[in-house]
Amino acid sequence: MFSGDLIHDCKQLEILIKKMKLHTANNRRQINVDAKAPISCVYGLVPFGKYSNGKLRKPSLKYKGWFHSKLKTDYPQYEDYFQSFADLHFPKTFKWSQVVINKNFKTLKHIDASNVGVSYIVGLGDYQDGELVKIDDDETEHVINIKYNPYSFNGSKYYHFTKEFTGDRYSCVFYHNSKLD
Repeated sequence: MFSGDLIHDCKQLEILIKKMKLHTANNRRQINVDAKAPISCVYGLVPFGKYSNGKLRKPSLKYKGWFHSKLKTDYPQYEDYFQSFADLHFPKTFKWSQVVINKNFKTLKHIDASNVGVSYIVGLGDYQDGELVKIDDDETEHVINIKYNPYSFNGSKYYHFTKEFTGDRYSCVFYHNSKLD
């Protein structure tokens, strides 16, 4: 599936993401409510034992009190896909436990609450603009084109946000949840 060619592999990842039944975001503080049908969901583990309908989630075998997200339950094979992509395009030392998958989700200026250390973000889709803006301690803004271009930074240390975009913009954020240590 993945070949090691970054552009090819990003397009393959995009095909996989588009096959997933993603669900809408309703609990993200940094959401821009003016965005079109924003979607943001976690592939990995969550601290909620039940779905909103009361149905029990599958518990993690490794982390007590953590449960499979809906995406991890519905698409267990995707963990191997995400790991294969990470193995080819991120440093071997990079540790991730979750992937946030966004569709047309324009974040406002924020710092990530649960990430620990470096995260990797990559943009997918037929969108234009929509760059990531990372703000340094001295308020310098760095505009980064993440489309088919994985970028790493510590989102729990630096403020960041999404610039305006047109088209369908997907992003995948690979990170390690600080509560899973």
